[in-house]
Amino acid sequence: MFIIFWVLLKKGQYYFANNISCWKNNFKTWCFSNRTIALMSVSRSNNICLVRTLRTSFPCDSINPMNDDSFVLSTFDHEDPVRTITVQGQEGHVQHAGLPDKTYKMEESQSTYIGTKNILVFTDRYNHTVYLCNIQSGSCQTVQSDKIKEPFGACPGNHGTVFVCSKNTNSVVQISPQGKIVMTHDVGMLNPNAVSLSRDGARLAVSNSVLGQMMKIKIFTVSI
Repeated sequence: MFIIFWVLLKKGQYYFANNISCWKNNFKTWCFSNRTIALMSVSRSNNICLVRTLRTSFPCDSINPMNDDSFVLSTFDHEDPVRTITVQGQEGHVQHAGLPDKTYKMEESQSTYIGTKNILVFTDRYNHTVYLCNIQSGSCQTVQSDKIKEPFGACPGNHGTVFVCSKNTNSVVQISPQGKIVMTHDVGMLNPNAVSLSRDGARLAVSNSVLGQMMKIKIFTVSI
C-alpha cells in the first residue's frame, strides 16, 4: 500500500497533510502544518481510524519512522532543521555537526531515515545537496551532482540505499549508503515531489507537484 499525499475531510473542512509515512504493520503517520501529528491505523478494507494525536512545539514538513517508538521530522521556521518525537510525544534534538546550521522555510527541506544503516538523510532543496549522516559514528557525507537539482522528498530504498526526488531534473536519484549515485530514474513528469517504496521493495510510487496542474502519481517496478 502506498500513501504519498492525503486530504482529510472533517465537518466540511479539508485538512492537507504535509507528509505521510508508513509506520509499522497497518499504522500510518500524518504530519500537518499546524504542529499536529496523527497516528492512524488502516484496515485491509482501507478504513482509517485515529489512534493518537501528538502536538509538536514546531511546524514539520516531513515525518518518517526511526524505529517502533520514534520518528524523525524535518522542520521549518525552527532553529533545528531536524527533530525527533516518540509515540508518547517526547521531543528530541538531533545532535549532528554535519547538518546545516540554518532555519529553513516550508518546502525547502525534508528528511528520512535508513534504519538498517542508522543513516539520517536530509535534503537541502535550494543548495542542491543531500546529506547522509550516520547518527552512531558521527560521520556525515554531502552528495552533490549535476544529476541532483532541487532534491526534496526521499525514502529508504533496497540494500540501504535512498531514493531522492530531484525536482529540477524530473527524476528520482538512487544513492548508496556511501554517498555514490547508483542510478538516475527519469520519471516522465515535471517536478517529482514525493517518493515511496512498497514494503516488499518491488514497486516505487512517485508523485509530483506543479503549480496550477493536477498532481500525478506513477508506479514503477524496482529490480531488487
